[in-house]
Order: sequence, then structure tokens, then C-alpha cells
Amino acid sequence: MQTKGISIRGHNYRPIIDQFVNGFCSFLIFMFKPRAIKDNLFWFGTVHWDKEIRRSLSPLQNGSSNNCYFVRGSDANALINTLPASCEEAFLEQFRGIDSIEYVIIENASNESAGMLPDILALYEKSVVICTEQCAVNLGESFHIDSSRIRTVYSGEMLSLGGKTLAFIEPPAIPWPGSMCTFLQEERTLFSGSLFSAHFASSELYAYDRVRLYPAAKQFFAENYLPFLMILNSFIHKIESLEPAIIAPSHGPLHYDPPFIINAYKNWAQGCPKNFAVLPYVSIHGSTKRMIEYLAGELAGFNIPVEPINMAQHNESALATALLDAGTIVFGSPTIHANPHPAIVKTAAFVNALKPKTLCCAIIGSYGFNSMMPEFLADQLKQFEAVHLEPFLCRGFPKDKDYAALDRIAEEIAEVHVGENLDIRN
Repeated sequence: MQTKGISIRGHNYRPIIDQFVNGFCSFLIFMFKPRAIKDNLFWFGTVHWDKEIRRSLSPLQNGSSNNCYFVRGSDANALINTLPASCEEAFLEQFRGIDSIEYVIIENASNESAGMLPDILALYEKSVVICTEQCAVNLGESFHIDSSRIRTVYSGEMLSLGGKTLAFIEPPAIPWPGSMCTFLQEERTLFSGSLFSAHFASSELYAYDRVRLYPAAKQFFAENYLPFLMILNSFIHKIESLEPAIIAPSHGPLHYDPPFIINAYKNWAQGCPKNFAVLPYVSIHGSTKRMIEYLAGELAGFNIPVEPINMAQHNESALATALLDAGTIVFGSPTIHANPHPAIVKTAAFVNALKPKTLCCAIIGSYGFNSMMPEFLADQLKQFEAVHLEPFLCRGFPKDKDYAALDRIAEEIAEVHVGENLDIRN
């Protein structure tokens, strides 16, 4: 079918699309073709294979995808979410042959879900945006969407497309205020937005590779939901009661076996720290590294599994996943002009923002002349509720008395790890 020229924001996209299809990116376009999920239900989106694609927090080690969905009813068609504005050429190509979209369901006002909403509304001039009241405010402020083209809905409301019925569910306002999920009743398909997502690139539509998907989903959960475990927990049970046959998230492959990811979320959302210690550190001349390695050995002697993470070589994603389980976190840093290493400052701010349920926190490190490093880090961790052990610094490389002090820290951590506060299942 020939597609007429598409003029959006003063640009004719038809030549761009033709060049994109026929040029060196033809392989990627193959990945961008709409894919059938069920009768009159399709996946639209892009798959990003580039491991260096970046988000604000950290690189995406496994790539990612941006997903949206097209539902064709006998009376009306609906698009569920859009893509980031950077995906416009690939995204617009997917609309060949689609003459009308009556409704654009926007589940949150992030760029990843609503970035191309202005373009879609320009292309389909009769489309109406369906979203929550708070999301409508956000769309107006962020994307300048005319309020006359927005219809707000509340949790429990339904929209009939003719043989296809969409029910709207408002989760807690995390991680985006005004978010919602959409449930296609006839197909028992849950469009879950950020929930149950993973930054994981795959040519497969469904999550068949669970071994690789599980850590990616856990990392996504930790980065986005770790501060909100208590309010998220009850909503997961609400989702479970729907008994969805398919869960279709905004990122990563679809879940053909929803109990797999729902049970994982239930486990993670319990927020019970385990008998496990994570030791993020940076070392310049080797002194702090020796301290971390020694402390790790002592903790292992108390049957406490440990994971040292060199923050000069790793990003916050690895740390976020570890924090979901950690009973203890130990920051290790050298002193630079009396302050912590910048990478550890960033790490402390990251931990403070995520607010993990970790029970115990310690700060160790080294210095040459003077140091305000522990005080600086403590100020970065004001919102981090944990037992804060007395910081310990050594001057230069650790000596026998310094190792003895680390022995005492290991003993104090072991005392915290004994009791009913920890899930001792590793």
C-alpha cells in the first residue's frame, strides 16, 4: 500500500522514511515492523541493540526496547503509548495502512511513553488522548498538548472499541505521577507501562530467555521501585487478581507466563534484606582496596556473602541490584583534598535516593594528611535509615592496628546480621 506524504511540524517525512527503509538501516527496520500478538492486537516499537545507549543513571548493558501497542476494534482503533521523539522515522513507518486512530492511550507522561504524542496527534487529527487527570496536566506542561484533545479517566473506567474493551487501572503514583495500566479484557492482556519492564534487547517478542531477562528485570525494578516497596506491594496483588494471560510492558519482551514476573515482583517488593553485604569502593593507590578486600574476607568468615564493587569500573546499575538484597553496605573511599572520591560521593547520593531497606552502614577509607571524608558522606546519607557504625580511616596503607579495627567492624556487622530482621535465604 502506498503511503501519502506525512507532514508534521512543517516536515515531509515520506522522503525521510523512504531513505531510511532503502538505506543502510534496512536491517533495523526489519526489527521495527509491527508484530501480531493476538487477533487485532499488535506490538509497535523499536529495539535498541547498542549497549552504549545511555540513560540518566547508567549505561544499558543489555540494550533495551521501547514498546507501544495497537488495538483494532470494530468501531474504533487505539494506540497505547508512543515512542521517544528520537525514534520518529522508524515509528512513523509502522503506520502504513492505518487510516484512523480514534484514541491514544497515554499511561504516563514520560518522554519514552509520550515523546511522539504531538506527531501522532498531528497525523491523526481526530485522535483523542486518554489518560489520568494528573497525566493530562503533565502532558500539557511537558508536551503542550491542547486540553481539548484530552479525555481524563479514573481507575475502573472502561472504553469500548467494538469487540475490544479497555479497562483502566491506576497504580500508586510511581515512578511517574498520574500513571495508569490498561487491561484488554477480551484478550486478558495487561499493558503495564513501566511495571514488569526490563532494559533488555531481544529479537523475540516474548520473554523466552528467562535466565538473561531475570537480572535485567531485577535491575529495572531496583532502579525504579526500590524507594516505594511498601506502596507497590499491595498493587502487585491487585494485578495478580486480574489473572492476565499476557503482560505487555513499555520496555523489554512481553511476558507470556505472567506468574513468573509477578512472583518475582512480589519477592522483590517484600523488601526484606538478606544475609549479604555490598561494598562499593574506589581506590587510588591501593590502600582502600586492601581494606575492602580484608573486610570482605572477614565477613565471609562470618558466613556473610559479600560483593565488592569497584565504582571506578562499574556503574550504579550493578549497585542498585545488589542493594535490593543487601543487609549491609560498606562505603570505601580514599581522601581527595579532605573529601571522598567523587565516584563515592555519587554512589552515596544514589543510595540515599533509592532508600534501600539495608540494616547496617559503614564507612571506611584512607587518607594522607587530614580528612573530612566520613562527615561528607554522612551528610550525603541523611535519608538513608540504617545502623551507622563508627567510621574508620587509616593513614596510608593499613597496618596491624588498622586490620584489628576492621576485625571489630566485621564483628559488629555480624551481630546485626544475627536475628529476625534478615531473610537469611541467599
